[in-house]
Amino acid sequence: MDKSNQSISSTRSKRETKKEFPAPSQNHQTKLDLRKKKKIAIQNLDYQTARNIDQEIERINEEESIQAHQLKIDEYKDSLIQIFAMYNERQNELNNEREDNIKKIRIRVNDIFTELRKQQTQDLVELEKQHASHRLHELYRPVPDYETLISQSRKAASLGNYDNAETLQQEAYAIQERDMKIRMQRVDDRFHMKSQTAMKDYRTSIINLVQKLQNDIKTAQDTSDTSLKSLFEKRDAAIVGLYNTKGKGSVEFQRLTMDLCNAYSIPVPSGIFP
Repeated sequence: MDKSNQSISSTRSKRETKKEFPAPSQNHQTKLDLRKKKKIAIQNLDYQTARNIDQEIERINEEESIQAHQLKIDEYKDSLIQIFAMYNERQNELNNEREDNIKKIRIRVNDIFTELRKQQTQDLVELEKQHASHRLHELYRPVPDYETLISQSRKAASLGNYDNAETLQQEAYAIQERDMKIRMQRVDDRFHMKSQTAMKDYRTSIINLVQKLQNDIKTAQDTSDTSLKSLFEKRDAAIVGLYNTKGKGSVEFQRLTMDLCNAYSIPVPSGIFP
């Protein structure tokens, strides 16, 4: 149980154990009876009895005054506690709404992140496939200079010029190897460039997503703060309004209001102070 609820229970318990006073109608009848007895006592010249009856009537009047004052205090406490309870309930609702909204924001952004990561994985796999396909294509794509030299090598060999044929063959192999290195390097460079671009785009998307998360959470918090500020202003106005109606100018009611506000951890509204 939080402090506010404990205060509610404590205050209610105190009210339940407060001093019981006679009902107003009972006091009224008692005073009527006493006045009759007083009249009889005076007629009988029993002034001491009349004096005692006056003292009893005065005691009853004082008791009624105390009772009326206590009733006014109890009603004020009840009204103040009702204000606290009503606005405390609404404050809890606003806090829960804020937490729910922030939770929904996090879930939504996390879903976007999951989809983004899934898409990035698919894109990288596709790039890998394209890279392997391009390398295979370049591996089997003819090298014109190689084909020419190999043709010349065969022709030299057919004429019995084996030394020249071997030389042409070695030149053809060298050209083929050099050309393949250039081709593969070009394919690899394109792949790395595309991979880096994809990773850069992915990082940018992550940064934007994090920024969106922060902005959306801040918006939810700002909206909640605005609602809470408005709620507190209305609560303070209700407290001050009750005080002005029931106990303005009374030090006792001022102190009572301050004590109850402190018990509920509520800042005392400025309108309570003179």
